[in-house]
Amino acid sequence: MEATDKVPKWLKRLQENSWEAELLISGGAIFALLSFSENLIDFVQHLKFSSSFIGMDITTLLFMGAVKGITIGFILHIVLRGLWISLVCLNYSFPQGINFTRLKISGWYESKARQYKLVEQILSLDHLSGLVFFASFAFVFFIIGFLAITASSYVLSGLIASLFGNSIDEADTFFLPLNIIYSLFIIDLISSGWLRTNKWIGRFYFPIYYILNGLSLAFIYRPWFQIIFTNINRWKAFAFCVLFLVVTAAYTNVSLVRLFHWRTFIDQHHYQASAIDGPTLHTFYENRLGGSTIFFACIPSEIATEKYFRLFVPYRSGYDPDIEAANGKYFSDIVDVQFNKDKPLQLEWIGTTHEITNQRGIFAMLPIENLPSGKNTLAISIRSNYFASRMKREIPFWKE
Repeated sequence: MEATDKVPKWLKRLQENSWEAELLISGGAIFALLSFSENLIDFVQHLKFSSSFIGMDITTLLFMGAVKGITIGFILHIVLRGLWISLVCLNYSFPQGINFTRLKISGWYESKARQYKLVEQILSLDHLSGLVFFASFAFVFFIIGFLAITASSYVLSGLIASLFGNSIDEADTFFLPLNIIYSLFIIDLISSGWLRTNKWIGRFYFPIYYILNGLSLAFIYRPWFQIIFTNINRWKAFAFCVLFLVVTAAYTNVSLVRLFHWRTFIDQHHYQASAIDGPTLHTFYENRLGGSTIFFACIPSEIATEKYFRLFVPYRSGYDPDIEAANGKYFSDIVDVQFNKDKPLQLEWIGTTHEITNQRGIFAMLPIENLPSGKNTLAISIRSNYFASRMKREIPFWKE
């Protein structure tokens, strides 16, 4: 008796009519994931100022990659299902297939046309659509487990570093070998048992397998992967996975440009947009902010018309160690401001929350009455190692 004969009738009916639920779930998931990715970027932007835990950037990168990968999976499923439905409609309209009495070709071209079977293509698309829908959900579990592994590697490397008397900043020394171990586990998982085919290697590998199998949630989705890998061509599956990861990486890069200030993969500029040796306008002016977060500091506008203008400097929790090292009590204790490379200004700082970006920080009113007309430069320095190469900025402005 074949395996298909053992499938209950109710399950057969569900399998045959599942496409309606698949389309509904995929459409809702795509809408939710697109909205979630935008909210995730806004959340991380604010989190970067209020917290400074190790691995925030890599965690954000992996999490956004997971969101975009799942989104691509559901989009691909809808495309395949749409093509499947269109072919079903075509078969309904012309169940006889190609009418060869009216097809004016012969020889090799005719033989190739006679090999085409519309029903077989419909069945293949139905099968592939189901696999892609499954893979999209399986990918959720896989990424949750992978994020758990990444988080544990940071925690464990920090603990190991503290045991050896090293600082948290030196924990990366132990982070690399831990991730090599985790990478071997992932390779073994994807290859469906590469490290477990040899009984001697399998014995040494067992403790790693046992711990990470639970931590990564692989005990849930491993049987699913084994069903897939034992019933399809592995090379085709591998090629599909590589292509899928490349597309996901490109989509993730485009999505994180605003957060990490990256160049996109399609950006072919080899020089600064202004093509000059000097500062490039960024989120230094409130009238140019739009929906951006203030990265370093901000003044109202590039044109100054009054006797004073306001300078706002956002406060990051990552500045705390530098405030303590300077024996200071406040964030303003490590901030220096000067006009046109003159001596630092003596300012009265006031704590506030920026009304546009909702960032906590400090502001001061800067006197500009005695500055010359035309271009001037405001230099802000923060005595901090948080961003070693970014702790000084010069903001150009023009006084009328």
